Amino acid sequence: MKKIIFVSIMICTALLTLVNCGKTSAYERGILTETSFESKFLDIKFDLPQGFVMATEEDMLQIMNIGLETMDKNKMVVDFAKLTTVYEMMASSPMGFPNVSVMVERLILSSLSTDQYLEALKANLLNVSAIDYEISDKFIEVEIAGQTYKQLSAVLSGLNVFQNYIFRKQGNRMAGFITTYTLDTGEEMDLLMSGFSKLTF
Repeated sequence: MKKIIFVSIMICTALLTLVNCGKTSAYERGILTETSFESKFLDIKFDLPQGFVMATEEDMLQIMNIGLETMDKNKMVVDFAKLTTVYEMMASSPMGFPNVSVMVERLILSSLSTDQYLEALKANLLNVSAIDYEISDKFIEVEIAGQTYKQLSAVLSGLNVFQNYIFRKQGNRMAGFITTYTLDTGEEMDLLMSGFSKLTF
């Protein structure tokens, strides 16, 4: 299961990189612990519901192709604001599904809208030959932690695996969630998402 999830995330990372890359803006990566996540930039916090697990900092760096050994050896400090795609956090059930990841991506064009971004993502998903996606025709609005996002929904045909790509524009970046769950883990997905709330009140 974990291998399937990791491959899925790597495909998503590649697809999102194809959509955009570009300028930097005032951005600071959030703080990740074993049971929580906080981001001032995104104005969200996450408290891990009971029965779920968080990906470690090492896991997140691996997804972004940043090695801890290299960092320690060369005393390298990563400037996350300069990276194209930054994975902030990921949480899942011990079995792998459901899972959610939070990411932030720089935009090459500041005029790009959320709808245009999702249209480009949709086209990239449909061009993936290794996976047969069934993708919704319309984007719906969803609210997470007091912010309004646009959601693109997809189904991995024949696998009964559902993915939601949930994004909003913030400055010259796209901030979003990628959720993955199966036909019988929809309620667990809702419970996992209930861990998110607004950071400031």
